[in-house]
Amino acid sequence: MQKKLEENVPGVSFGFLQPIQMRFNELMTGAKQDVVVKIYGEDLDKLSKYATQIGALSENIEGVQDVYVEEMTGLPQMIVSYDRLALSKYNISID
Repeated sequence: MQKKLEENVPGVSFGFLQPIQMRFNELMTGAKQDVVVKIYGEDLDKLSKYATQIGALSENIEGVQDVYVEEMTGLPQMIVSYDRLALSKYNISID
């Protein structure tokens, strides 16, 4: 399923988990995966490079499946600008 989705929906990453398992993992560790390696630092380019290297190394470990390296740079962003005058006409507060 992963391969077909990546072929037909480029630029999107997918994860397949059981909903209860995923929620429990996220509550316990802050991540949805069973095993997580967290790298901390200030230089996002270096962190991204290290994450890719660690992901490549971990793929060679016997029994490892579905390695997911989270994107830290180059993610799309959306900027929302409020039209305060239009909002006030409908009595809507930004708060």
